[in-house]
Amino acid sequence: MGGPRLTCAIEAARAVVDRLGPTDMFCLLAFDRGVRALFGPGLVDASARAEVHRALFELRPGVGTALLAAVERSHEMLRRVFVRETRPHAIILTDGYPSFGPCDPDSFAAAARKASEEGVVTSAVGIGLDFDENCLGALVAAGGGRYSFVDKESDIPGALARHLSDLFEIACEGATVRVSPAGAVREAALLHRYPTKVSSDGFVVETGPIGRGSPRRLLFTLKCSPAPSPLDKIALTIKSEEREPDRILTVSADPRAPLGPEAERELHRLSLAAREGEFWDSVHRNDRPGADRAHAGSSDAVAALERTGAPAPEVSSDKARLVDQKSVLEGRLSAEAREAARKRSHHTAISRVTSIFDLE
Repeated sequence: MGGPRLTCAIEAARAVVDRLGPTDMFCLLAFDRGVRALFGPGLVDASARAEVHRALFELRPGVGTALLAAVERSHEMLRRVFVRETRPHAIILTDGYPSFGPCDPDSFAAAARKASEEGVVTSAVGIGLDFDENCLGALVAAGGGRYSFVDKESDIPGALARHLSDLFEIACEGATVRVSPAGAVREAALLHRYPTKVSSDGFVVETGPIGRGSPRRLLFTLKCSPAPSPLDKIALTIKSEEREPDRILTVSADPRAPLGPEAERELHRLSLAAREGEFWDSVHRNDRPGADRAHAGSSDAVAALERTGAPAPEVSSDKARLVDQKSVLEGRLSAEAREAARKRSHHTAISRVTSIFDLE
């Protein structure tokens, strides 16, 4: 990373440090073909803040991208620090493909999953058109964090600020939901992509940290015996903090009940994400009929969202991506613009669908 991107990334890092207080633990790493610690882990008092600003001022572009080494080093640094009732969070900024070390998504997923099991969340910001979104996608999906795509370097500070806001507004750490079917309910399936573990009476969903004002939704489908009773239930046990009692909700499993508006919107959102993925896969394979079908499916999903009263800003963003798809089909985008459109769609698939739920 160099030039305006590095300048904006440094500006973003300075803004982060200026927002931290003397009780906040912080670590800053820089990486090219190697990885080096610029600060920490340590508390951010006045002298530490000056030290970080000095290190950022002296930062210069390097050669290469040892991305996995940087991820693993960040996890290693965070493991050195234990602060009760907190969850460490690593945020990776990169604008390049991994050029040193492993470069397959499975390696990134394995590193993030191991850290997640030890309580570390991993998020990522991909900058420009030359980073590997498959590796970042695998990293974030396994790490339980948030993924952002930044097209212009001027948007880097804003993207990092949003990640930081998530950290400062965590309302619940490590929430899990145990799903226990009963009566005529024979099967329950989770439609969102959260880590799950099978238990003796159903399965457990690991939702990760939940931010204030950012509800998360878990959408299930149920299969019942041929003649379900209105008394058939599914139990949801919600566990948030060790010091708080479990919350147990019992929900009727009635296939004749109408679909609620929130559930209907979420089904359309999941459908939209799937159709967008199919569209770009078809474009990659030069499958024009498949791309046309996927675009039509995306249009139907957006129209359905609008009919169900989805928030106008979200629908506007969805419509903008439909315009991107149409431009691709008509051959009106340059290769660079098409790549930017593809990565905007990938951001949606990872961040919107796998990072929202309804447990406030």
